Amino acid sequence: MWLLIILFNIIVLVAGFLWFNEKLKKASGLEDIVKKYRKEIDDITLSFNSTSADNILLLESKIDEIKNMIKFLDERIAAYKKIIAEYEKEKSSKIEAHKKIIDLTENIQFGKTKEVVETKIKTRKKDKQSQVIELFDEGLSVPEIARKLDISEEEVRFRLKKGHKL
Repeated sequence: MWLLIILFNIIVLVAGFLWFNEKLKKASGLEDIVKKYRKEIDDITLSFNSTSADNILLLESKIDEIKNMIKFLDERIAAYKKIIAEYEKEKSSKIEAHKKIIDLTENIQFGKTKEVVETKIKTRKKDKQSQVIELFDEGLSVPEIARKLDISEEEVRFRLKKGHKL
């Protein structure tokens, strides 16, 4: 009887061990599944990080290109502003000349012709004289001065001789 009880206990213990062992295998199978999915998730994360890094590098290069374009455009804008300023200066000097012509015309209409014209001619000659001497002192040649002031080379030489520069 004791033998039977011992045998029964051994059978229960072996059956319990087999049942528990099967449960452990199933549980360890779950761990394998979890490990498998965790590895898959890690691979996806690494791939995503790599793609993100590539995209960031691409964006940085595009940003550098845009910065270079902005710098180039700023330089072009500055050059255009300079050209516009020169044009405006030239335009204003033409407007002043036009105003002088209008003043002369108005004065002619009101009978002040001779006095005003003589004064303007003297002032203009004086202005041309000083302009010729000033440009000559700056180192411009006679042909350059003639072109710049829109007068003949002979007139330039005459004014320089008059100003004791030749």
